[in-house]
Amino acid sequence: YKEPKVFRNGPYAMGYTTSFRMGQLLRFRFEPPAPPSREADLQRFICTDFIDAARAVLKAGGYTEIKDGRESSGVWLLAVRRRIFRVDYDFNVLETAERFDAIGCGEQYAIGALRALRALPKNMSPLSMCRRALEIANMSTSGVRGPFKFTHTGEGSRE
Repeated sequence: YKEPKVFRNGPYAMGYTTSFRMGQLLRFRFEPPAPPSREADLQRFICTDFIDAARAVLKAGGYTEIKDGRESSGVWLLAVRRRIFRVDYDFNVLETAERFDAIGCGEQYAIGALRALRALPKNMSPLSMCRRALEIANMSTSGVRGPFKFTHTGEGSRE
């Protein structure tokens, strides 16, 4: 499909799996609130105000499910200020202890490749590491395939 699974929305970079409809709502309908000025408040903000706003958009767009009284959606990644947050099916927000994350059917392969690539010479850029990790995931599972698209938060160096 021509539609990218990674995109920018305001100061945020996002990537998703599970459903193109969820990605379309997050990309085209969601107007995310601005992050707080204090870095110390960022995780609290993402877990509360940001997720509440995203849930409302997904629910209004018909992309949440309520089963046994629990609301669920899909899985996506959110990056802001050089931090990556994983939003799981139950809107649980996790920030990895590592400076990278992956989702989808190639998740384990990409994470393993990134961990291995981290040990290589320091002159390999983060973008080159991500590209190589996806190539390795592509060789490991039929659910991952290029061409690969990348986005960023606009902070730091770019390749």
